[in-house]
Amino acid sequence: MRKSGVLFGFFFFFLVILLGVFFVPKMRENARDDKFQQEKQARDYDRTVALIKHSKPEAALEIIHSYKGEIESLSAGGIRWLELFIKVSEVTKDIPQLVVLFEYYPEIFEQHENAAFLVADSYILSNQVKDYKKVRALWQGRETKISSWFDLDVDQFLLEGHREEAIDFLESHSFEDKEDIGRLVRLALLYANEELKTAWKYLGEAYAKDPKNPDIHSYRAKILESVGKNTMAHKEYQAAALLDPNNIFSQDQLADFYLRQKQYPSALQIWTDHLIPPSLDKVWVKALFWSRATEPVEEDWDSIPIPQGRLKPLIKYMVQLEPGEFWNQEKFEDVINGKHFLKAEQATLWLRVLDALRLGNEKEALRLLQYNPFMTISWNPELELALQRILTYRKTGSLQLEESFSGTGDNHRELYPFFQQLEEIASKTTSQVPEELHNLLTSKEVFSAVFIAAGWFEAGLQLHVLPVIPKEFPDWVPTTILETLYKYRSSQEAYEFVELQEPSPDLSLLAAELMISGGDTDTALEKLSNLSALDSDIGYRSAWLASLLYIKKEDFDNARDSVQSQPRLAEDLLGQETLARIAHLEGDNDLAERLYTSLEEKSSEARSYLARKAFQEDNWKRARELTEQLLQDYPDNAMLKENLRKILEEESKFN
Repeated sequence: MRKSGVLFGFFFFFLVILLGVFFVPKMRENARDDKFQQEKQARDYDRTVALIKHSKPEAALEIIHSYKGEIESLSAGGIRWLELFIKVSEVTKDIPQLVVLFEYYPEIFEQHENAAFLVADSYILSNQVKDYKKVRALWQGRETKISSWFDLDVDQFLLEGHREEAIDFLESHSFEDKEDIGRLVRLALLYANEELKTAWKYLGEAYAKDPKNPDIHSYRAKILESVGKNTMAHKEYQAAALLDPNNIFSQDQLADFYLRQKQYPSALQIWTDHLIPPSLDKVWVKALFWSRATEPVEEDWDSIPIPQGRLKPLIKYMVQLEPGEFWNQEKFEDVINGKHFLKAEQATLWLRVLDALRLGNEKEALRLLQYNPFMTISWNPELELALQRILTYRKTGSLQLEESFSGTGDNHRELYPFFQQLEEIASKTTSQVPEELHNLLTSKEVFSAVFIAAGWFEAGLQLHVLPVIPKEFPDWVPTTILETLYKYRSSQEAYEFVELQEPSPDLSLLAAELMISGGDTDTALEKLSNLSALDSDIGYRSAWLASLLYIKKEDFDNARDSVQSQPRLAEDLLGQETLARIAHLEGDNDLAERLYTSLEEKSSEARSYLARKAFQEDNWKRARELTEQLLQDYPDNAMLKENLRKILEEESKFN
């Protein structure tokens, strides 16, 4: 027993020696590594601080990202790096990143008011009141940006539907100088619908304090748009975007205005221009949806980092959809918070409606439209109503809706002719649907026609199913499809479509016009020559277009014959102007002058020619009179203004 104890003692002693031999050096090495890493981290930290101080945030971010693991561990060192991450995101106005950081570790924002404010502002803009209150609680009662937080508190009242409380709150406070602008513009917006004069008074006060403040232009735009002054509103939205070009919210606001005006290419251009970081998840959703609805965007979506935010799972899903695919229910089942997106993101509604129509599931399409949670903020209430009427007609034979439609359209905008016709018939219960319209409404091609009519061209082409459009359809159907194919597919596909159709003057004229724009003028001239003899508007336009093509070829005899052989054109002002232009181009200045002089009272082209001639002859009085008349027709023409300045300058030399 004693012997075994001694043996065990020797073994234990030997084991300790072995551990010392093998592990002590390793422990020393690890200690040296830890010390080295700590020293390196300290150097990196100091370098990052210096980079931020010297306005080099991109370089600072590279270092910060290398300590991602440290940040996620929320160790003491990780907290320090997180502080720098917030500071850089604040400097670069990377608001989506700030939102992610806040949702990851909100407590740290107690020491960063500017960053907290940017997050709070983002929540207000996204209508996330509950999240806004979480940020606000961190700085309630200890804020230094008093007027800025005040403005957001007012916005909270409004989002919660407390309009009167918001007005009382606004009118019970005031701030000094520029600090008061946010309060004034909000008062203006609140009074816009009831007391426009009062609203403009508040805006005037705000503008006087800071004419270059983008918020003032934004609110002016909203008020102008609300009363139908869309041209003026457009200028204000543009001004706001130009004054703050790096503010993605200002850009998105301008794009949303284009969307409401149905100017889809302009809206889509802004969104696709702002996909690269720092971007917004809502900008991505809009870009992805509208590229499927209106015009495909040539973008390598997989090569651009998807912005952080709540919509990221939806974005990943939309990016993975196949070309021509609107919805994939099986894939959507895997989307995190998918059911929430169905209630919160309008894109999901329209994608499902389009998918249901593509698959022939009209019952589901109608159900989606009838129980649409976005009805009061619809992207296109006119289209929505037209679809409901069409689906109801196909189901019941009546354009009267089974349930009342509560969407809100723009009373200042004219309806598309197709939609207008549907509304006129639906408004009179005794009205009969014209046979050609009935034929369209009962055909599956109607869904292509309705989306193309609304300007959702890509959606319309995806739903286009008939290679040959029946002649019993309205005349506008084949011409509209032809034009859309030419613009959004190819000239070859458009021409192939024309060859399959029953010949018609409308279709032939449009085909000729498309050939002209594509440079195939010889074939276009053949078609136009066949149409020019028609005693109709089509004959009139065909002859005029033919004359222009001959003028371009300097074939003036045929150009003149094109006009003179078409009685409608020859007797009209447009034809007479064309004949005068031909005379001038041929060098017959006497004839050109006689023709233009006879047209002077009713033709701007004639006055322009005669003014130029008077200028060349130093007939300053005559040149001035004609130029002043032209400026009455074109008051914003810079060239005419410059011409008048030169004329007055020359005229003054003789006074």
